[in-house]
Amino acid sequence: MECWVQFLTSLYKKDMDILKGVQQKATISLRVWNILEERLRELGLINPEMWRFREDLINLDKHLLRGKEEEEPDYSL
Repeated sequence: MECWVQFLTSLYKKDMDILKGVQQKATISLRVWNILEERLRELGLINPEMWRFREDLINLDKHLLRGKEEEEPDYSL
């Protein structure tokens, strides 16, 4: 039994490390997107499809980083 607990604990730790890496990359991606979005807004180049993509990124952030279940994003055009 102790062997299983040690084994499962090591798997859990590896999964948590992977999840932290994904969360950090998602956070960086959102920061970069916000900078890009501001620049595009200054240039007047933002369109509705970009806003839909932005909303999907925000939902991903809420789901991954905060563990909240948001409604599924609408991928239809």
